[in-house]
Amino acid sequence: MLIYEHKIESNFDAVATVVRAACAEMDERLGIEQSILFKIDFMLREMLNNAAEHGNEFAKDKFIRLRVEYVEPLLTFYISDEGAGIFLDEEYFSDECHLILDDRNRGYAIVKKLNFDIEIDHNTVIISMKLTRRDMVQKQKNDSEVKLILENDITANHVEEFNQAIEKYLADESDMAELTLDLSQTKNIDSVGISFVVALYKKMKDEGILFKITGASSDVKSLFKLMKLDQLFNLED
Repeated sequence: MLIYEHKIESNFDAVATVVRAACAEMDERLGIEQSILFKIDFMLREMLNNAAEHGNEFAKDKFIRLRVEYVEPLLTFYISDEGAGIFLDEEYFSDECHLILDDRNRGYAIVKKLNFDIEIDHNTVIISMKLTRRDMVQKQKNDSEVKLILENDITANHVEEFNQAIEKYLADESDMAELTLDLSQTKNIDSVGISFVVALYKKMKDEGILFKITGASSDVKSLFKLMKLDQLFNLED
C-alpha cells in the first residue's frame, strides 16, 4: 500500500517540509506510536539531508525522491537522489564508535542503532522497519459500564477500522448496560463519521443499552448539537 510519495528539492528546508508531511500522513493512515514516529522523523531527516547535501550537492536542478509503502508488518522507505551513488566500505561501517565520531556518517550510524534495516543500491537507499501500530480503539470496563476511546479522527478513512475494533471489543459484553464513546483524541469528524456514531447509537438503543459521548471537543459538540444529536444521547465533558 502506497502511503506517501514526493519529489523533493535538494535543500534542507524542502526536506524539513516533506518530513513533516510524510510523518503526518503515516500517523493519520497507520496510527503509529509517537515513539516510533520520532525515530522515523529522525531517520528521514538524516537520510534525505544526506541525499541533498552529499548526493545532489544542493544542485537546484537535481531532486530527491521519497516513496513510503506499507505491507504488513513492514514499513519501507525508498529514497533516491541524482548523485553518483553510494559505496559502503563494510569494514569502515562495521565500527560503530568510529561512525559516531564521524560528522558525515554519524546520522547513518544512529539510524542503524534505531533498528532500521538499510539496503543501498547505487543511488537508492531502501530502509525498512517492522511497524507496531497503535490500536485505533482502547477499551475500559467498570462492571457493566464500558468505555471505548477512539484514538483518531472519525472520518471516512478510519470508520471501517473503528467498526471492526468495536465489534471485536463488544462481542463478549453480554452484561453491558452502558456504553460511553470517548472522543477526547478526536479532532475532526466528517459525514461518514457522524453516520458511524448514529449507527452505533441505534444499535445500543435496540439492545437496551445506554449510550453517551464524552470528551468531545467544542467543535464536535457544536456540530452534534447543530444536527440535534444531543437530543438522542448525552454529550458529557
